[in-house]
This record gives sequence, C-alpha cells and structure tokens, in this order.
Amino acid sequence: MPSSSRPPTRPPQYGRRPSLLRCIIFTILAIIVLVGLAVLITWLVIRPTKIEYYVENAKITHYNLTSKDALSATFDVSLAAYNPNRRVSVYYDNVEFSVWYVGQMVVTRGGEAFYQPRQNVTRLDFEAAAEGVGLKGYVAGQMRRERSMGRTDLEVRLNARVRFRVGRWRSKHYKMRVRCYPVTVRFGKKKAFEETDCDVDM
Repeated sequence: MPSSSRPPTRPPQYGRRPSLLRCIIFTILAIIVLVGLAVLITWLVIRPTKIEYYVENAKITHYNLTSKDALSATFDVSLAAYNPNRRVSVYYDNVEFSVWYVGQMVVTRGGEAFYQPRQNVTRLDFEAAAEGVGLKGYVAGQMRRERSMGRTDLEVRLNARVRFRVGRWRSKHYKMRVRCYPVTVRFGKKKAFEETDCDVDM
C-alpha cells in the first residue's frame, strides 16, 4: 500500500521586500538630494552677489565740545549702495543710521524704507544733530586731540531689515549691518573727501 506524504513547504523568503524603515530612509534621502539640487540650480541661475556700500562724503558742522565733555555737532553723511545683481532687487525696511567715535555712539536717527532695483546705485543722505551728548573722558580727550589736528576719524553704521526679490518671489527678512571705518572728516577749509569702503554683514 503506497504511503502518502505532504509536499515540502516552501521556505519563507526574506529580504525581497524592503522594510518600512528602509523606505522611509530612502524617501528622506531623496527629498534632501532634490532640495539640494533645487537650491544649487537656483543659486547658479541667480548668482547672488553681496551689496556694496561706500561713503561718498561726510562733514561736521556746528561743532562744539564743552569743558564738561558735552558734544554738540551736526553730522552730514552721504552713502552709496550698489546692487550688482542682475536678477535680485532689495527692499529695505527699518533703516537706522548712526555715527560712532572711539567705540561710543554719538548720534543715531531712523531712515525711510526704500526699494533698490537690480544693477542700481542708490544714494542715501542723512543729517543728524547731537545736542549736548556726554562723552566719556578718554573719548572727549581723543576728539580734542584730533580736532586740533584738523581732522577726525568717525565710524558710520547702517542697520536695516532687508528682503530680496527675484521675479515674483520675495524672501523673508534678513538683518543687514553696514560698517564704514575710518571715515576721515576734515575741519576748516574744504578739502577733497576720500571715499571710504564699508563692510557689509548679512
């Protein structure tokens, strides 16, 4: 009498289907690569270049430094901003100018918001008056010495919140800090002003 037996069962197959965790990892990596490529392509197309700043002119009028180290003076400064980008324009919001001397802020004032087109030079003129500003002892002493020499070195700063525009797209706000030093101002007879390049930090 013939004997009957069960057909051999097929052993379980492992490793043919990727696990859920592996799928998630591959998906995340693919997204990272795609985003990186998009950023790279955008950068290559736009090629953003840093805005350039320089001081075209600066002067001090109505200067008076009392024996009690109180400074009164009017500062007139002309800045030029050059946007070299062919595709990027800039919105300036919350603009603030300030003049510093030997690490002490002498005067500050706000400026109007403005828009800078592509490949454009925008000139910014501001006038600010310091009235009886108390200077630290060593600061006043240094200013007296430089005043006797007929010249003084100032530091001009511009702080602003900026947004960039490419086509219809606008970026979020960024902080821009512009520092111009030394801005050499001469007293007395008018002399040619030497333009001062500025450092721009974004």
